[in-house]
Amino acid sequence: MAKCVIGEGFDPNVFDSIKLPKRPKPKNQLAPTYDELGGECSGVFGGGYPLGAVKLNFKTKIGDFAEVKAGGSLNNDSGDFFGNMSSSYAMKEHGLTFSESWDTSRTLGTGVSHEDNLVDGLKLGISTSFSADTGDKSCALKAQYKMENLALTMNVDGLGTDDSTVGGSSVFAYDKFMVGYQMAFSSENSELSKNNFAFGYSMGDFVLHTSVNKLKEYTGTIYRKVQPNLETGVQLAWVSDDSEATTFGIGCKYDLDENVTLRAKVDESCGVGLSLQAKIREGISFTIAALINARSINEGGHKIGMALDLEA
Repeated sequence: MAKCVIGEGFDPNVFDSIKLPKRPKPKNQLAPTYDELGGECSGVFGGGYPLGAVKLNFKTKIGDFAEVKAGGSLNNDSGDFFGNMSSSYAMKEHGLTFSESWDTSRTLGTGVSHEDNLVDGLKLGISTSFSADTGDKSCALKAQYKMENLALTMNVDGLGTDDSTVGGSSVFAYDKFMVGYQMAFSSENSELSKNNFAFGYSMGDFVLHTSVNKLKEYTGTIYRKVQPNLETGVQLAWVSDDSEATTFGIGCKYDLDENVTLRAKVDESCGVGLSLQAKIREGISFTIAALINARSINEGGHKIGMALDLEA
């Protein structure tokens, strides 16, 4: 039987200097805020439908610390044009982000936020706005704290105006279940302007969300990712004291390939929405969408829109 002999020049401690790479620990997913509950359906029903307008959007980044956005929208019916421009500057080592914005209604906005520096998961922010036409000024304070099983928010809007609002929300998440509450108090009316409850259930590719707003408006969404390139959704809203306010919709989003996305949706009034979004080349994408009144095709009421997005 062969024997392994360690020579005199061999250092048995040599293996102590060899360091194997450590596997990174999986980062726990943070609980969503109240406004983020049910957001999975937004990609099915909300995005990709620039209806009734022609839009141009531009975005560029300057290194890792600055981002500039500009956009314009022309309303097909009224011919009104609306444009906006915004920029943000980040100081990541200090957790600070500075932002400013301007639009064609001559409204100026500024903001400062501080995130994940004092405490992990804590974000603090202040924003102001000023209208050059009316002279109106306002200020808003916001705070958000996220951890694995809990998300809290608090905000004060309309500081400096006659109608300031104090609001807050909380979401508790356990395993696949989420329960949330949202409230807002208006100083002008001295009453609760929001008194909302929500429940969610998420399995990754299947998400169920329901909410009750002011104890009279009931909403619900169901999201299902059938395949990696196919997403479907159903949404329903019902108001207890107004039977005509009931809304219903079903939609889907299909990625034909990595450059082309198709969307379709149908609502309770037989409005059929269709959308085609194509990436022409790196940094350039084009979207065209239509909303067809299928109940009365000959009576008109159809909408069409398109958007061009540029990124450099």
